[in-house]
Amino acid sequence: MKRYILILIAIFNYLAVMAQDSMYTEFSGHYDVLPLNLNISKDEMSPFISGNKIYFSSNRTENLGVKYLQDNDSDFYDIYSAERIDSINFTKAHQLKRWSSIFNDGPLSFDDKDASALITCNQKDMSFLLRSPKEQQKLKLYYSKNDKGKWSEPQMLSLCAGPYSYCHGVFGKNNSIIIFASDMPGGFGGMDLYIAAFDGKEWSSPENLGNKINSNADEIFPFINKSGRLYFSSDRKGGIGGLDIYYATSLDSEPISFETPVNSPQDDFGIWTDSVGNNGYITSNRNDKMNDDIFYFYKIIPDFEKEIIPITKFCYTFFEESTTIAGDTSQLQYEWNFGDSKKYKGREVTHCFKTPGVYPVQLNVIDRSTGDLMYNDLSYDFVVEEPKQLSFNSPDTVKIGSPISFNASSSFIAGYSIKKYFWTFNDGWYSMGTDARHKYLKSGKYKVKLGVIAKEETTGKEQTFYTEKVVYVVNDLPGSSNTNAKN
Repeated sequence: MKRYILILIAIFNYLAVMAQDSMYTEFSGHYDVLPLNLNISKDEMSPFISGNKIYFSSNRTENLGVKYLQDNDSDFYDIYSAERIDSINFTKAHQLKRWSSIFNDGPLSFDDKDASALITCNQKDMSFLLRSPKEQQKLKLYYSKNDKGKWSEPQMLSLCAGPYSYCHGVFGKNNSIIIFASDMPGGFGGMDLYIAAFDGKEWSSPENLGNKINSNADEIFPFINKSGRLYFSSDRKGGIGGLDIYYATSLDSEPISFETPVNSPQDDFGIWTDSVGNNGYITSNRNDKMNDDIFYFYKIIPDFEKEIIPITKFCYTFFEESTTIAGDTSQLQYEWNFGDSKKYKGREVTHCFKTPGVYPVQLNVIDRSTGDLMYNDLSYDFVVEEPKQLSFNSPDTVKIGSPISFNASSSFIAGYSIKKYFWTFNDGWYSMGTDARHKYLKSGKYKVKLGVIAKEETTGKEQTFYTEKVVYVVNDLPGSSNTNAKN
């Protein structure tokens, strides 16, 4: 019976711990990825957001009459659009007749004024049907201009010369340049990214972006966000599978692979992002290797801009003035006792307390010539208050595998109200909320970051702040025993 009761107690304790841990949510990776409601059993690819609409290419069909097929028996792609309800939900998509034909149409992109559009498609003439299957697959860039709400008939760019593909064009640098993919001769292998400038009358000859951006594999589907960051997809060596998404902060910087789960073991391409790259849309076949779908990605943990270094030393200057008023003080010696084992001599001293608390401060005034205590001049409780600041409470040292609790409920930023709390544990795991709990599985030195989103009380503008603290994870705590004990 006693053994049975002990088992029940152990189960109860385990369930209590599990219930307590369920209060805290942890996740790995800065981003989350969600599918759109637009996805069907056909392909959806290369999203582009303009205003409150999403534009994309799909081989779904709305034609009830004549149906054209490519040589692989798949439907041709057309351009569709839908109104955004929220980040992942959109109204029913409709085909854009003005940019769709009996050939492949899309992707589509706009300049930042919605005044011009670039469309990737097969060469728009009936000689398409007379070309070889290989020639039919070649793509060209077309240009359409918005004149008071009416879009012009798309015209092929003059730079599209020879039997090569020119595709996936996007505007950049105040709409004065375009970047696109091409398999024209002179590249580094496969498809490369090129740049061309427009002087108001004609396009310059394309220039290869060089071997920092391009490789001996394919570089395709470029995108430039409003901050000037270049995104593209490549199947170069070193990726995690198929096409991966890369970004470069400038056109001559080394590309960086986008982290998971934005990149997956399948094909990931056709990205569109906001101005800073914190959220956006991608194309991927991660859920179905046979079909491409569009996904929304967003950054769970934002970038924290302003560091607030918490006050960890509490320093004050103490000064005795009553004996100064009384007259000559050259024969007097001043001894301060601050109630924390620290003593100083001098009429004016500076002392730093290690922690907030109440300290009995005492000043003795001694006659130097006789050594007699002349005054027990001052004795009172000095209060070192807990500062109002961005900070958090946690142990400084913890044992491997032991839960460590973090609390930021006392955090304060003058002039701001804190709206959200984020935790970075520096081992690939993150959490949210004023309280967090985490277990470290390896010993070492971990810099834990508390980041917050705070709203300025006068302007209502949101800003991000952070503070950091080092936590040491050790095999055994000082004074602990390795002896196993029964619970």
